[in-house]
Amino acid sequence: MTVNNSSFQTNFKNFVYKKRRNTYHFIRFYLKKIFWEDNEDNLYYGHYNILKTYTKSLMPLKIDGEVQHGWNADNSGIANPDRSKKYYVFNEVNKKTSLSLGYKNVVAIGSPFIYLCDIYKPKISFSPKSLLLFPDHSTEWDKLKDPVKSYKKYLNCIKNIDHNFGKITVSLYYIEYSNEKIKNLFKNQGYEIITMGHKDNNPNFLYNFYNAVSRHEYVTSNTYSTPIFYSLFMKKKAFIYGNNMHDNIKWHFIEPESKKKIRTNFYEHYKNIYPELIWENFRHKSYMTIGQKELGFEHKKSPGELIKLFGWSWKQILSKILI
Repeated sequence: MTVNNSSFQTNFKNFVYKKRRNTYHFIRFYLKKIFWEDNEDNLYYGHYNILKTYTKSLMPLKIDGEVQHGWNADNSGIANPDRSKKYYVFNEVNKKTSLSLGYKNVVAIGSPFIYLCDIYKPKISFSPKSLLLFPDHSTEWDKLKDPVKSYKKYLNCIKNIDHNFGKITVSLYYIEYSNEKIKNLFKNQGYEIITMGHKDNNPNFLYNFYNAVSRHEYVTSNTYSTPIFYSLFMKKKAFIYGNNMHDNIKWHFIEPESKKKIRTNFYEHYKNIYPELIWENFRHKSYMTIGQKELGFEHKKSPGELIKLFGWSWKQILSKILI
């Protein structure tokens, strides 16, 4: 019987190639369970990179769980309905409310922003009486019905108080920043216009925010929001002023003790809690303790504690690989 060496070699090479390819895909699929973070909630605003830098973790390990990506007005801080996951929230209210909603594995670690302030301390001086505006904005899920009209109304409000300030800058979300009509409203008033960029997997977002806020003495928004509490944490004179663009939206507030949902306007809800932040009340002071409370500063973890929580220790990594 004659064996065709050429055919045998071809079949053997194909066999080896297929096995090697299958092995490669298996290893890659297996390792992706441990490495290369792909949870968009963890990647928002560059949080993942901030936490990696803070913990001095060199390997691209995934976070074991999901990090709250912004201050949340509905008191839970969790956007994902999957109650089997592990969640890392900002503060005690977020934690208690999440547990009352049936989330079993919830840990308060504070906002990633407080860790940024620990690792990033540039010397940036501010201009006296300078004001940075953070107006409310559209989101990918909640579009303003008439954004130009809403921003024009907001600008008219600001014009009532802008004589109290020197340089004025407005920070627009990337959606509004792409709208020339909205930009022209502020440009025609002589305000500087900036943007922090897109929130998705943008490692520079919060660094841009920190730099911009640092250059101003005052910060304002027309609603209780993440930028206000971040700015308060940075010891800025932050206040609430202007028309609420989403004032028709009603939010469900969860009372942890009774587990009841209270349908209310979240602006009025937080106005009752922090009346001193309203323009008429704030008296040109910085209320840093409010920022610390809302961002969960009391729950800030050490690098070692975060490494253990996220499953980033060598022991935990080897355990995952060997299982």
